[in-house]
Amino acid sequence: MAPRHAELMKLLAKQQIANSEKEDEKEGGRPKALAVGMEYREFKKEAQAKLLVTSDTQLQQFLVELRAHALVHTKRNDDGVEFISIPHPPGLVAMIGDFNVSGAK
Repeated sequence: MAPRHAELMKLLAKQQIANSEKEDEKEGGRPKALAVGMEYREFKKEAQAKLLVTSDTQLQQFLVELRAHALVHTKRNDDGVEFISIPHPPGLVAMIGDFNVSGAK
């Protein structure tokens, strides 16, 4: 996986975990699947702030590639808001969030 793809996955994984933990707190601490993901608008904002992408078009191109390999999933809620998530078990999402892209120890 190219470094920029890996950084985007790492960003998404960390936010997905954080969002899931917030939802768990709302549900009285009961564990839930990490299906919450991240709102596309926020994902784009964070990716641009970290200089991972410079435009919406560039982010869309990365997402097309990640979707083609079943690494991310997109879904719209009832209000039409698009969410991006990593459709894998919580342990794997956590590993992605902890991945060291630079390879340094």
